Amino acid sequence: MTGAAPSPAPSRAPVAGIPWVMAVLLLQLALAFLLLGSWHTLTGEDGVSRAGNPIGVDFNQYYAVSTATLRGMPEVAYDPTRLFEIEAETATVDDWRHSWSYPPSALLFVWPLATMPYFAALAVWLLATLALLLAVCWRIAPHPWTPVLVLLFPAVGLSIFSGQNGCLSAALLAGALTFLREKPWLAGLCLGLLTYKPSLGLLIPIALLAAGHWRVMFWAIGATVLFCLASLLAFGAEPWLAYPNSFAFMRQQLTDPALVYFPVPTPYAQAKLWALPQAVADGVHIAGLLAAAVFVFWLWRGAARFEIKAAGLILAIPFSTPYLQFYDMAILAVGLLYLALAAREEGWLKGERWLVMLAFVAVLEPGGGEQPAALAAAVAGARLVYRPARSPGRLTLRPPYRSRDRSGACDPC
Repeated sequence: MTGAAPSPAPSRAPVAGIPWVMAVLLLQLALAFLLLGSWHTLTGEDGVSRAGNPIGVDFNQYYAVSTATLRGMPEVAYDPTRLFEIEAETATVDDWRHSWSYPPSALLFVWPLATMPYFAALAVWLLATLALLLAVCWRIAPHPWTPVLVLLFPAVGLSIFSGQNGCLSAALLAGALTFLREKPWLAGLCLGLLTYKPSLGLLIPIALLAAGHWRVMFWAIGATVLFCLASLLAFGAEPWLAYPNSFAFMRQQLTDPALVYFPVPTPYAQAKLWALPQAVADGVHIAGLLAAAVFVFWLWRGAARFEIKAAGLILAIPFSTPYLQFYDMAILAVGLLYLALAAREEGWLKGERWLVMLAFVAVLEPGGGEQPAALAAAVAGARLVYRPARSPGRLTLRPPYRSRDRSGACDPC
């Protein structure tokens, strides 16, 4: 009797299961965006791109904060008037001003930048954060396609062209998830460093509590305390005393009708775009936060694959915070990578590939592309609720992937 033919092994590429026509179109769109952005930036004159923005765009605020810190005035970061004066020293476009709203611990990331010329500092900042992101994503899925897909993800390109910290945030979040079970101390260190941007971490304690990752929580708390103490020792108490000044300033930015909400991919921002009353917008934010928290707790408490838990956590983040910028959407590259790894093993759910493609390219829409990107990613995340019952255990990676769960045990739940 002839035995049943063995089922073919799944492709090792993160894009497995996506029809080649869809994949080619996807990569062509992303590559066109990357090339167009590079042309606009590199062919400008006098430090100004063809779009009329200074090269590095938002990086000027980092350089100004570093300048103030090296001059012995780190508290100036939280005084917009004085900070704008320093920004004007290096700005190549008149009235190009950005405020600083990060906690004083974030000064540790930027204080050395002003020891270099502006464009050298910009290059070091972008290359270092991008290399860190690519290295962590390679550890998640060591395949030649991985760095290509991450680099071509439009939000990653937007973070690079704007001189922002999207790659750093995505790298720290990806590192925390990558080392969550193998090296709790390293995962905790990544989470401690990620507190430089508190808006991204509201759901992380819920996930850790639901899954019982107590050691990671303790390491994260310890790393956060050390991170803050290091900034206190390095820069004194003045930045911490001045930090609350940024709260009122940020609240004003979030409630000011003149603020452009297109690049803010959150339910709160969508409510403001629809000109809903402030109380309604606040209610929308609270509802989104509660829904995201319940979803993450349920997902991480269950028996889903770790890749699905990681994807669900990341894709829920835009619903948990009122303020998230276009460059922060670089974290979606990590979430979609985890989702693709799970789908590679299990197969795609109906319509899931199109949602992933929409999340990949929607950021390319001028002005308001981040909203559909966040919504598409959230819908893809919501579909994860159908997976846990049919996909317990950890994703087993076949060569050339390295399976790092040598015991073969399932996730601790």
